[in-house]
Amino acid sequence: MQRLCQCRRELAHEFTHAVTGKTAKFVYKNESGAVNEHFSDFFAVMIDTSDWLQSNPEGFRDLSDPTRSTRLSGWPAFPDHYDEVLTSSFDQGNVHFNGSILNKAAFMVGDTGTNTHPDSNIEVQGIGREKAEQIWFQALLSGSPSTGLQEMARLLVQSAQSLVGGGVLTQEEACEVQKAMLAVGLSELGCRCDEELECQLEGDFVVVVTDTPEITANGTTNQCL
Repeated sequence: MQRLCQCRRELAHEFTHAVTGKTAKFVYKNESGAVNEHFSDFFAVMIDTSDWLQSNPEGFRDLSDPTRSTRLSGWPAFPDHYDEVLTSSFDQGNVHFNGSILNKAAFMVGDTGTNTHPDSNIEVQGIGREKAEQIWFQALLSGSPSTGLQEMARLLVQSAQSLVGGGVLTQEEACEVQKAMLAVGLSELGCRCDEELECQLEGDFVVVVTDTPEITANGTTNQCL
């Protein structure tokens, strides 16, 4: 039975590559390639909810703790924070390794209960796999061939915010997504989730009230996502 689950996940991983190839079309190299691998790992572990292990011919990648992933001789460690991002040319720019940074964030969001990052010590209250799936799929549809790790973190936060209301996500749940991206070093907290920042909505614009206010239109990178 365990091997059957592993085979299903391996098939789901490869099938997701076909989906990303028809949607975001991530370039399979460097950070965009890492984003590509991350989505395949993420949707593969949605097939079976018993754990957060993505099997592969060499062993497994552990989304809950990337540092426990199988490492063959000569392989670098799998990072779980952007401070540890790998920059060598190995593995098409470490696509199978750097994807584990988003893998860790996905686990922190999708696993119910309180999840604490071991390095940043940031706590995230997980919102469950079903809601995480909706966030991640919508963000995938917003991706582009050159989308890197930080840009995808922004799209995931934006996706969560767009699902607030209508019975999909609460504002508190959307903020947990942003906290997860902060935990792995891919984002800062915006005004909707940081009590020290004040948000003012003016039509289609969001104004951050700080010493140096920022104004941004819908869909652009901003501190208020």
